[in-house]
Amino acid sequence: MVYVAGTIKIALTAEALNMVEAVGEFSRHRLIPAVYIIGKEKKKPVLVYVPAVSGQSLAHGYQEQLAKLATMRGIKVCGLCQMGSFVKHGLPNIFLKDRVRDEYKILNRYDPNFVNFMENLYNLVSNDNLKDAYRLMLECVVEDIGGFLIPDLQLKRTSVVSFSYMVPVARTLGDVQPQMYTRAGVQATREHGQMIFHEDLASALYHFAFGLDIQRVGRAETPYGTVELPLAERLKRIELALDAFVPLIDSLRFGAKKSRKNPLAELHSVAVTISHPLPFRPEAAFSTDYIAETVKRAITVVNYLEDYGQEIKIYYYTKYDEKPAGGNENKVTVEEAENFVDLMKKVKEEILKLYQEKEKS
Repeated sequence: MVYVAGTIKIALTAEALNMVEAVGEFSRHRLIPAVYIIGKEKKKPVLVYVPAVSGQSLAHGYQEQLAKLATMRGIKVCGLCQMGSFVKHGLPNIFLKDRVRDEYKILNRYDPNFVNFMENLYNLVSNDNLKDAYRLMLECVVEDIGGFLIPDLQLKRTSVVSFSYMVPVARTLGDVQPQMYTRAGVQATREHGQMIFHEDLASALYHFAFGLDIQRVGRAETPYGTVELPLAERLKRIELALDAFVPLIDSLRFGAKKSRKNPLAELHSVAVTISHPLPFRPEAAFSTDYIAETVKRAITVVNYLEDYGQEIKIYYYTKYDEKPAGGNENKVTVEEAENFVDLMKKVKEEILKLYQEKEKS
């Protein structure tokens, strides 16, 4: 098993990223309950409500980048995912032949092979052999990495990639304020005049975590046997899964309300780990020394799991947070990157190297 995990700390000013569903005269920003430790001498936990961006918002943006990059590279991706509609067969009538025959002919303008593709999927999931239905993941890289669910068949693939909520690093480092806006028609009448509405905008120093189970990309252990792509095809998908993080974070390709509320962003720090054969993830970025704490914990974990051959590689970039002292102890290696893109390049090179060595052995 090879597992990639990361923690990212980023400052966002004037954002409304999680308000895609908001309508009405007053659109509230998403708030969630969060636990923080307060007090210098007598520390105690407190529960407060803070602005947040959901993991679903991050996952949607990530899958959009997956679909775009896959299309550019000629990797299999279905027509709905190409358009950013991640239904993933969750609707009971998504495979009905009349819809394939009628409605999807309209979409055929976007993907010339879309109707034939959907008819083939219909035949695939209508087969009594459910192992064939699991092969859906081989026909679309987004459904391979992002997972899918077919309720009628009680069949699902759990997502290979995971995201936490994006929350402030401290309860004092995040705030939400309503902003007033007005709408007015070209031919305004006295009856209507200006229509006033408010929307919440938030600013905070956020952090969030992500994970990617590399071993499961292009491969699934099912009750009906193993469904797996050839290693060469799996490596293409693994590379794609890692590359999708770059536009997601570096170009902030997630969230809503960005045409007029595109937030000002500054990346403070990142820590990404590669661990095998057992998973390991970095510390949450609540403190400025979380990278150093990640290194300390990694050394402890490797020593404890020595009999299992546990190895952990840590890559980090920091602009404001503390750098770790030391590292490269036992089977723990630590490497600094110049920026986030350079960091992901190092991670990808290491992952591909591990699998190439595995193929030779």
